[in-house]
Amino acid sequence: MKTTPWVALTLACVFAAPAAAQHDVARRAFNFFDNTLTIQVISESSGILRIVRGEEGRLEVAARTPDGIPAFALGGRDGDELRLTAVGSNHVDYVVAIPEDVRVRVLLPDRKNLEIASTRPAATYTWGSTPAQPAQGSAPAMGAVGSDGLYLSHSSRAVPRVLALPDIAAVSQLNVKFEGSEFRISTSRPVSVTPGRADEIEFRTGNEPITVTIMLPQNARDFRLMLAGKTAIEVVGGDIRSYCQQLVDQRMPDGRRYFTYHPAGGGLICR
Repeated sequence: MKTTPWVALTLACVFAAPAAAQHDVARRAFNFFDNTLTIQVISESSGILRIVRGEEGRLEVAARTPDGIPAFALGGRDGDELRLTAVGSNHVDYVVAIPEDVRVRVLLPDRKNLEIASTRPAATYTWGSTPAQPAQGSAPAMGAVGSDGLYLSHSSRAVPRVLALPDIAAVSQLNVKFEGSEFRISTSRPVSVTPGRADEIEFRTGNEPITVTIMLPQNARDFRLMLAGKTAIEVVGGDIRSYCQQLVDQRMPDGRRYFTYHPAGGGLICR
């Protein structure tokens, strides 16, 4: 069965590397005709999983790790579980191309809940340790690209009382992270963020697809995130309250907490 050109191009672009490093990339294709697929990542290393849509009846996997061995297998009682793993590595990247109409469920390391990717055209998941925060006085400049590949669009020592995103139609993924000691907004493309009142920020993302990461200090005590006019997250006296259906609510042993939303997929449902 012939691979569609755009899928081949996607896998080639994501794992583009010098010829000398091509041995780090592992690839495999499976025949797949089920309606649902569970992707389980079994790994002690950190990593990134990117899901794209590909050819009907065909499941393609590519993986890269600079210092270990990635592996993948299709199994389970009904043959609908794709298991991804890696040994001897500190970080691993996976790309999985799946048929258009297959419903996807993702299970990441150290998380109890399944993340439902449904039939969205693309999705990105990360897991593992977060890069250490830069020391005071060495924060990245505005517009700089961080280790997560996102542009730093706004940074402040003070946490606004309200952050509002009036239009979330273009937001493919929204991450809210309670960690570190600063308030930051990072985006997958450069965006200018202009505060309104001193205690309120209205953030307009434009019409092009975008990933947004909002970072708040773990000790934040008064904050509200508004998405399309609805309260998504509220912090009252240090107590974090979530009012929308999030795909992930991850609690770390050291007190960090991560929320992940995919507003542009099937919309956002809030109480």
